[in-house]
Amino acid sequence: MNDSATFTSNASNWYNENYSYIHDSDTIPVFWQAIAPEWILKTTISEHAQPQLSVKAYPNPFSQQLTFSLSDDAQTTVSVCSLLGQQEWQYTFTNTITIDTNHLEEGIYYYMLQNDKGIIKTGKIVKK
Repeated sequence: MNDSATFTSNASNWYNENYSYIHDSDTIPVFWQAIAPEWILKTTISEHAQPQLSVKAYPNPFSQQLTFSLSDDAQTTVSVCSLLGQQEWQYTFTNTITIDTNHLEEGIYYYMLQNDKGIIKTGKIVKK
């Protein structure tokens, strides 16, 4: 299931051939604000409700181990990357996992969780 949003604009009769336009019925996945020479076209987004994944990553900061605990029992994959984008490790689990982190150097890392329902959650963790 992908997140989606519906675009609306206050630019009903405005046209300039140097710009691309999105029609009121188009759907876009991210916030957009179009800027024209004399106008700032204000946009709104109607969000469609999506299920949320509640995640606990603890302790944070961590030293020897890190635990991920989820709000549901869906099979989930966690990936951890360095600030340079290098993937340090990836595990698949259900509900809770505790990972030995002795091999990681001190620093800031980012995690991404994706479950079999397609829900993605990201966050920052710190190794001390």
